[in-house]
Amino acid sequence: MNAETRTLIIGIDGAPFSLIQELAEQGVMPYLSSLRADGIFRPMRSSIPAVSSVSWSSIITGCNPGEHGIFGFTEMMPESYVMSFPNFLSLKRPPFWAEQAGKCVIINVPSTYPPQPLNGCHISGFVSPRLDKAVYPVSELAKLEAMGYEVDLDVAKAKQSDLVLYKQLDETHAKREELADYLWDKYDPAVFMMVVTGSDRIGHLGWHHWEEESHPSHQQFLDYFRRVDETVARFARRLGPRDTLVVLSDHGMERTTQEVNLNAHLIQGGFLKLGGEDKKKYNRIQAGSTAFALEDGRIYLNERGRFPNGSVDESEEDALLDELTAFFAEMRVEGAKVVAKIHRREEIYWGEHLSRAPHLVLVANSGLKLMGRLTTELYQPSALSGMHNEQAFLLVRAPRAEEIVPEAPTVEDVVPIITQ
Repeated sequence: MNAETRTLIIGIDGAPFSLIQELAEQGVMPYLSSLRADGIFRPMRSSIPAVSSVSWSSIITGCNPGEHGIFGFTEMMPESYVMSFPNFLSLKRPPFWAEQAGKCVIINVPSTYPPQPLNGCHISGFVSPRLDKAVYPVSELAKLEAMGYEVDLDVAKAKQSDLVLYKQLDETHAKREELADYLWDKYDPAVFMMVVTGSDRIGHLGWHHWEEESHPSHQQFLDYFRRVDETVARFARRLGPRDTLVVLSDHGMERTTQEVNLNAHLIQGGFLKLGGEDKKKYNRIQAGSTAFALEDGRIYLNERGRFPNGSVDESEEDALLDELTAFFAEMRVEGAKVVAKIHRREEIYWGEHLSRAPHLVLVANSGLKLMGRLTTELYQPSALSGMHNEQAFLLVRAPRAEEIVPEAPTVEDVVPIITQ
């Protein structure tokens, strides 16, 4: 990033390439439609698994999960079955703005709580449990409180009705835009990054609003993305001809119908044995268990020396992974195969934190969401309308964009693009 130019990055969380392309062609997002002619607009492959904590960590570091150390929203604490929730302090590689000489404004990037000192201002995004700890410098907190800024909508309330969902989406987006205007004017940053996360919430709770044109909330879905397009235009029009504009998502979205409980299948297959009373805690895993699942298709071998009731020696791992691969390849729900892809960790991850990665990562067939619940129920109807997939998007308008954007970009390519 040249000190004399500006870089603007706007994230539209959970928006697949196919959705943005169709909304642009329909005239719902006319500004993004115009940007397609001026820049490079391509599908971008998300992280594996395609979850925000992993993908945004790769986007802001330019690194593979094996390098930055984030493999999901949850992980096990060392030598235990106790669940922990990685945050920004868990990231093993610095975000690109840590090495930026000019001022930076970073707003609402998921998994960047708590914010760390930088030359500028950072308001962290999902998951930020406390607003007073989500603001750097803390001197900006009073301004955010005065404007009624919200990090996220109240998902529990939004699930109650579509009226509540769209009211919260509009209010949260308006406050995000108001804050962005204020910080842009105050800091005049060289790097400005803002992520819209309402797009992910509407995808999870209202993907059927999009797919079913006769749905009463179909127009509200379109209106929300029209407003997002106007926000992109609002800030992109402040750029000069030598500045860089990047609009992107971290993953895509698609309709979901069933939730598949991987641990229930592992129990049925004889790989996992549970005991105890607390149905939610993984310390129910008993000796003799060889594998267990965490959310979003992550499979861990119950390694001896790594976990309290570990049963798997290093010499047994390859044979066990072959057995698990065959087991998951044939796993079915209502006669349909569940798993589309089975990745071994060394095929998709590299770096100094590879040993902490899941041994296998499963990618489900369309419509099926992979869960890590400790239950004996094999599957149940999905509680949400939409689920993540790997189809993110990338739109770049910059000098030499044709040269710097790969033909098939991934989330790990964003930092090289904006720092050239």
